[in-house]
Amino acid sequence: MSRATAPNLWWNNLSRMHQILIVAITSILLYGNTLNHGYTIDDAIVITQNDFTKKGIKGLPELFKYDTFRGFFKVEGKDKLVSGGRYRPLSLAMFAIEYEIFGDNPFGGHLINILCFSLLCVLIFLFLERLFLKHGRKPGLLPLVITLLFAFHPIHTEVVANIKGRDEILSMLLGTWALYLLLSDNKTQSVVLSAAVMFLAMMAKEMAATFVPVAFLIFFVFGKQNFFNSVKSTWPLLVGMLPYLAIRFAILGTGEAVYGNMEMMNNPFVKFAGGKYVLMTPGERVASIIFCLGYYVKLLVIPHPLSHDYYPRAIGIPEMGSWEVLVSLLIYGGLIWAFFKWYRSRKVLSFGIAYFIVSLILISNILFPVGTHMGERFAFMGSLGFCIAVGRLIWKKDKKQPTRIAVLGVVLALFAMKTMSRNTVWVSDFSLFQTDVLTMTNSAKLNQAAGGSLIDKCILEGGENCDEANLRKGLKYVDKAIKIHPAYKTAYILQGNAHYILQEYPQAITSFLNYQRFSSTPEKVHSNLVKAYMAGAKTIGETGDVNVAMDYLGKAEQIEPNNPELLRLMGVAYGVQGQYQKSIDYFLRLSEIAPNNPQVYENIARGYGNLRQPAQAQIYFQKAAEVRAQNQAKKEEQPE
Repeated sequence: MSRATAPNLWWNNLSRMHQILIVAITSILLYGNTLNHGYTIDDAIVITQNDFTKKGIKGLPELFKYDTFRGFFKVEGKDKLVSGGRYRPLSLAMFAIEYEIFGDNPFGGHLINILCFSLLCVLIFLFLERLFLKHGRKPGLLPLVITLLFAFHPIHTEVVANIKGRDEILSMLLGTWALYLLLSDNKTQSVVLSAAVMFLAMMAKEMAATFVPVAFLIFFVFGKQNFFNSVKSTWPLLVGMLPYLAIRFAILGTGEAVYGNMEMMNNPFVKFAGGKYVLMTPGERVASIIFCLGYYVKLLVIPHPLSHDYYPRAIGIPEMGSWEVLVSLLIYGGLIWAFFKWYRSRKVLSFGIAYFIVSLILISNILFPVGTHMGERFAFMGSLGFCIAVGRLIWKKDKKQPTRIAVLGVVLALFAMKTMSRNTVWVSDFSLFQTDVLTMTNSAKLNQAAGGSLIDKCILEGGENCDEANLRKGLKYVDKAIKIHPAYKTAYILQGNAHYILQEYPQAITSFLNYQRFSSTPEKVHSNLVKAYMAGAKTIGETGDVNVAMDYLGKAEQIEPNNPELLRLMGVAYGVQGQYQKSIDYFLRLSEIAPNNPQVYENIARGYGNLRQPAQAQIYFQKAAEVRAQNQAKKEEQPE
């Protein structure tokens, strides 16, 4: 049976409105189970701990005036810790308005993410329909097939289930709208509106720049224009980009690349070798980039397992000759060959291939550093190119159409199950970290986060009541993070806290000292270190090793010389050793800080008693009695 005599099955009679409703409803249902989720990971940066966002509408001027992360870091300069800076005020403006309406309630954010994603999917359908119609193709169900593949694909769960992913959704939504307008028959509308919408897309996220080469591909592949005319046809989008770039430059400056940054969490191309951090060789860097490009293809074809984290060393240090790198080179070489072979004869397939490749180039670390090896959110835009190519391979109106529908149904069913199950992992940071650490076992950041969530949970529950097995599990994760990244400052704090709760004070002290060794802000752990020294001194002192106990107390005194508990312990320790005058001296210092504590005066009195100075002892016993009486009188005056 030829294509012309293909069976007229019921799905071929779906109206345009029915197709749009299918796209809109299914995309909402797929993510409906995220509505009751909390805030996760980077939501803290853009919402819950961002001073500007939390001001609501009053914070809008500052959101447009500063780097995206300024409201989180609070002080000037720290926002530059992120490579190149970030200027994405549009999504933060939405978050600020939502905070004004919903307050500290993530429901509104999740709801709007779902609705925006649904709108994006509908717009993709309309864009594809106009693209095919404008260039002499009867689209049939092809736009619906492609859009459903995109809507159902599990790799998008990070963007939709995480409220912060709004920047990705908005950027693609507005960028796709700009392409849709660019294809309008109304030339004035094409120029003015597409440029304006492109500007908004860039204000949502810089990744919208992808739509310039995508527009070029539309005119080059479908419009049959030559290279230079295709470039000229994209000028409305370029006009839309220029004011954004001018604003961004005025606020952020040129930005700085991270290739020379030796902090592994900011530069994935740093490795620990020979007891120090060094940059990867050019060959290792190129191999890593090629490996990640291949891994994107793997996740798009088989989206399992998924992870929100691909920081060092989740992705190892591959060699150029490794099979993974060679396969990736073969895949992309084949895709490039296919594009140039078929871009005049199999336009939809070729366009999808090229869309996929140009979208990944911007986030691949080839043109500029992105601060990590890769991320599922980075594939959000490029995945549409993948879905266009796969949709074209699946869908044809021929005698095998029932089989093709069955294949499509199976793919969508598997995608839906994976998407909805993956959504449940995004319910909280704790769930996300504990799940993904089992996938990306060698990620320093994820091991630190998974361990930290267990340790922090124990701290919140109270050290004496927490589950020791979970605490040791958390410590194991943190130890692994440090093994991967020996200068991981945050991990040392967590490690020290865990040892402290476990009453392993010498180990806790070592951890806090290691933090100080690698940190430019050693004072951050002063309080932790003093507590560990004091607790360690008490424990060791009970075993009779007084010298070590006194050494700990002496080091604590160097950090916090007026710590009341430390002064008390020093007074007790010297008293036990028979050095009564030193004991008295410390309790006298304590009495200046805690004048309403009768026990302090009693300890001074006992010291004088041991020195055989009964008159002085009597003075302080009397002082203790007076203070105790005053405290009792104040207590009785308190209303019940």
